[in-house]
Amino acid sequence: MHNVDLIDREEETAFLEEAFAESKSQLLVLYGRRRVGKTFLLQHFMRNKKHTYYLSTKGNEAEQIRLLSRMIGETFNDTALILSPFSEWRALFIYLHEKAQKDKFLIVIDEFPYLIDANPSITSIFQKYWMNTSQAQK
Repeated sequence: MHNVDLIDREEETAFLEEAFAESKSQLLVLYGRRRVGKTFLLQHFMRNKKHTYYLSTKGNEAEQIRLLSRMIGETFNDTALILSPFSEWRALFIYLHEKAQKDKFLIVIDEFPYLIDANPSITSIFQKYWMNTSQAQK
């Protein structure tokens, strides 16, 4: 990423920083019109934080899970995960839940509509596993 400053994004940046400073895990959704700088804002925010940035593709669901798993494995220097990525969302969410007990990190999924194209029920899958893991945090 180029070393370019954000202009007129102080409120959005402050919101993201405040959310990241919280002690509990959070699921945030950033949406808006195309080409207004959402990705750039997130890339700027991720700097100097442990993170995985995943740009969804038009691939099938199994391939999306494998690619995201590998990238998460790279974030955590987990060679086993890089070489043998997950094949289902459940395993991925369990892994992330375990990591979140010890480490603060970001997972950014860009172009989420491509995941919806691969599996129209993906939002309910995310909701199910997010609610199950966040309930376990309490």
